Amino acid sequence: MNNKLKTNFKKQALKTKFNNEVISELEKYFNIELAIDYKEFLLNYGSVLFELGLPDSFIVKYDDEEKIENILNFLSFQEIIDAYSLLREKNKYDGEPQIEYHMIPIAYMNESYSRNYILINKKDNSIWCTKEVEDFDAEKVTGFIANSFTEFIKSLEDENDLEDKLKIG
Repeated sequence: MNNKLKTNFKKQALKTKFNNEVISELEKYFNIELAIDYKEFLLNYGSVLFELGLPDSFIVKYDDEEKIENILNFLSFQEIIDAYSLLREKNKYDGEPQIEYHMIPIAYMNESYSRNYILINKKDNSIWCTKEVEDFDAEKVTGFIANSFTEFIKSLEDENDLEDKLKIG
């Protein structure tokens, strides 16, 4: 992570700090060992609320389409548990949970019409997100973001820079 991003994360880490005990509780709850890079992030920054001026944009791949999304904030311990419970409830479309058991929400995405989540896959520590599709009769879909938490954090950029990379606008 570059120094500017580290400084900005430190400034924004105002919601909840994690310690080793809380991380152990989280690992016990999900019966996993969290990736070292994600644990270090939690210990150093906790749950981060993003504000203007912080690189908060990333590219998501939904099948063949790439799209720019934004982070609103990383979740606290209780928010992770609550979001997981919500997303594991059977949805009204097909009676299936919105996410599979091995996907753990770690952050909210900035959407005005619905709350979507950034997820860590506990099988391989890859990073994904939920995205509600336009058709209200459809279920949520997931999009791939990065192979690891570190790769995800390193990919955060200003939205305008990403638009230039994807030739949007």
